[in-house]
Amino acid sequence: MNTRFHGSTRRIRLLLLVIFLGLAQGVAAENLPMLDEDPLLDDLLKELKQVTAIATRTKLNIDYVPGMVSVLHGHDLLESGLYTVHDALQTVPGIEITVSNEGQSHYLMRGIGKSFSSGKVKMLVNGRPQNATLSAASTASAIPVQMIDRIEIIRGPGSAIYGEYAFAGVINIVTRQDQQAYFFGSHLNRKGAGFAWANTNSNHPFKYAFNFSVSQQAGENVQAGNDFLKDISTGNTAVDDLFHNISNSPGTSNEFEQAFTSTLNMSYKNVKWDNIFLSQSMGDYFGIANTLPSNVTPIRQINTFASDLETTKNLSEHSSLKGGIGARAYFLRSKEHQFFPAGFPDTSTSNGSGYDNYFDSGVLGGPNYTDYEVRGNIELNYSRQESHEILLGVYASFAQQGNTWATRNHALLPDGNIQEIPLTEFRGSENWLTEGNTRTLVSLYAQDQWRVWKPFTFTFGGRIDYYAEIGSSINPRIAGVYNIQDRHVFKGQFSRAFRPPTFIEMFAQNNLVTSGNPNIEAETIESTEVGYIFNGALTRIRATTFYSVLDDLIILDSNGQYQNLESTKTEGAEFEFQQRFPGNITFNANATYLRVRDTLSDQPIPNIATVFGYADLHYKPVADTALSLNTQYIGPRKREAGDTREALSSYYLLNASLSLSNLLSRGLVLRIGVKNILDQAVYHPASLVSFFQQTLPAFASDYPRPGREIWANLSYEFD
Repeated sequence: MNTRFHGSTRRIRLLLLVIFLGLAQGVAAENLPMLDEDPLLDDLLKELKQVTAIATRTKLNIDYVPGMVSVLHGHDLLESGLYTVHDALQTVPGIEITVSNEGQSHYLMRGIGKSFSSGKVKMLVNGRPQNATLSAASTASAIPVQMIDRIEIIRGPGSAIYGEYAFAGVINIVTRQDQQAYFFGSHLNRKGAGFAWANTNSNHPFKYAFNFSVSQQAGENVQAGNDFLKDISTGNTAVDDLFHNISNSPGTSNEFEQAFTSTLNMSYKNVKWDNIFLSQSMGDYFGIANTLPSNVTPIRQINTFASDLETTKNLSEHSSLKGGIGARAYFLRSKEHQFFPAGFPDTSTSNGSGYDNYFDSGVLGGPNYTDYEVRGNIELNYSRQESHEILLGVYASFAQQGNTWATRNHALLPDGNIQEIPLTEFRGSENWLTEGNTRTLVSLYAQDQWRVWKPFTFTFGGRIDYYAEIGSSINPRIAGVYNIQDRHVFKGQFSRAFRPPTFIEMFAQNNLVTSGNPNIEAETIESTEVGYIFNGALTRIRATTFYSVLDDLIILDSNGQYQNLESTKTEGAEFEFQQRFPGNITFNANATYLRVRDTLSDQPIPNIATVFGYADLHYKPVADTALSLNTQYIGPRKREAGDTREALSSYYLLNASLSLSNLLSRGLVLRIGVKNILDQAVYHPASLVSFFQQTLPAFASDYPRPGREIWANLSYEFD
């Protein structure tokens, strides 16, 4: 053993740790050591050999699938200092993530996705759908990176294979199947821990992988500005003074969060059984009605449990049959949200100069909801002399609304007034959602990957989705991939997708925030994209341009009513670049340009960045040591019509992390980092609201996000 070398390595790693701790306190570190240690070839070959089944449901190299697919690896995400799926997705071109007033994450995929509590991206965990029938949303974004093997992302429509909710894209989170580890992490306001157990004996026919994590975030680190109650001007001085005085703003937003995640994956020979439990308790951030709440405690909890059993049988050398059944249960449980603060007037008691009654505890309400889903599918895969890969499938599901109720201390009168009543539990016609809703779906899909000649593959197919309650949708896809000696890859694709209206969009009622629309139509999108990939010895380039037309896009207007927009178009380009340098240095960067406009008026869709990007510099000076410096840029976002505020300013974040593996003991890994080193002010857009016949910004200074944050993570991986 070369003890001199290992002694030098330890000193270098200690020096890096000292430097990084200095950086965490605001001390700049320069002239880091440059050592040439590991060759690039192994990493490059691994990258080029990546395969995924997300785009076609058949395994292909990610460069040769139709459309553009991104694959994020858990180990790389950890070394970049990313904590959850939510954090990881912000590194992907074409994706902008914003947080709404009630704390929901909105994934804007190529400018598509802004809506109240409604998802336009299909969320999968280990290939199993997670979108809720209530809102199409999912809590899977809270899964910690420590549990993740990889994240696969389709940017663009995916309904030809995945059906409902695969409108703007598809995200598949694949949990670790071969890791045994314990981990503990602490951020400035978040702590988490977990473990992974797995049977790693590849010769044993029975395999299992069990992952578990728990995390909790304090909810008192973000200071919000004035809400609309603080700024309203009705022309009546007494009324204005009343609202200004009862407002809790400026003050702390309620960003408490607690998350439990557990996955259990088992297999025996050709049978697989996948189980997942997701639980997320949250505060109500800036208020469900955009008035700052007075507490910092959890208000709502969402629990999802899903179990899927699948078996595969090889019928012949060229064909196989796969079948599966599954079930999902979804539970929303709420305490009373504070729609309006304590002292809000009972508007039915107006006496001309004021009010005779006021809500001592504020205007309160809590929605509760349950649904159950059963599903099944059969899939036939047939290969013919390597020239055709044919996929035929049938999918069926049935979802039924379960126990649903609301608690509230107010009544909405026909004249629009709000009347105080004792806190009461409501069901039936007074419930927050109409009861007894069901959704029955039967789908047929087919696909042929036809290798016309060796460099060119033509993929065509489509899917028919029939809903007993809301009709049917047909979604085709045609794509071509031309590969020139694995170095240059040219792609083209046309695809169509849809998203059915959710239960909340159709059936919400009797509440102060949203009103459902039973006549709302399903959204549709037709998208065309062209892509190019270059694979060099040390350089990779991926470029995509796309054009999409969206019809009947579902939006929430300023009055809280769900409506269809007639037509919207989005076009843009995405660029990705990777360069490897001697000395184990890798540079990754991507940039996105978007132009999203209303087709009829040709006016831009508001609150969407037209330019954004991400860059990461990764350096491994010695074995088991990694440094990462990354930055994210979000460009200006235009306001909606009638909003006189200036465009929301651009921002950029600078983050750094240091990973030390096999520290003191084999398998012990320490990761530390700083997020938002420069403590940049970050704001997500707050839209206009209507109140007392006035239209004004919900929060004049928008929704602030946390500033600088120091974090550390310790894990122990064992064989």
